Amino acid sequence: TEIITSLSLEEVEKGDLLFFSEGKGVDHVAISLGGTDVIHASFGNGCVAIESLDYDAPNFSSVLRACYHSARRVID
Repeated sequence: TEIITSLSLEEVEKGDLLFFSEGKGVDHVAISLGGTDVIHASFGNGCVAIESLDYDAPNFSSVLRACYHSARRVID
């Protein structure tokens, strides 16, 4: 198993992990659906959500974009 570090948002592919932080350390993880769309357990409401980090997307999440920390790819 190999973990590729420091992916830019432009390099993110379907299945990559995106990490988010609201302060000290990573406190949230999402899975890329390809491009800037991700699926994640929505903050605080207990639902699974599909949102985007793309400012122009109809499902853009300003919270996720503001808290974006890094992306990683795991290769088996």
